[in-house]
Amino acid sequence: MYGEYIDYVGITSLLLGGMNLSARRPRIDGDKLAYLRFKAFWSQRQLAKEAGVAEATISRLECARHPARLSIITKIADALGVGPEEIIEWP
Repeated sequence: MYGEYIDYVGITSLLLGGMNLSARRPRIDGDKLAYLRFKAFWSQRQLAKEAGVAEATISRLECARHPARLSIITKIADALGVGPEEIIEWP
């Protein structure tokens, strides 16, 4: 199990540009998320449905700089057709 965790952190770190995930927790850039959603002509409800997350999650992430789990970041980025690094900001 410990080895699987290291592999997950290593792969995720590579996806996010080599950042040390243990040092900081990623946050969604709410303005960038809203911009990409508008660019796709999607409502918050549509993005939530495409990403498989709750509509309230999209709303919270757009309204504030809110820490998000990597699984949520990945789902949203995939739905928008962008890499996770495009919607992340590091505190």
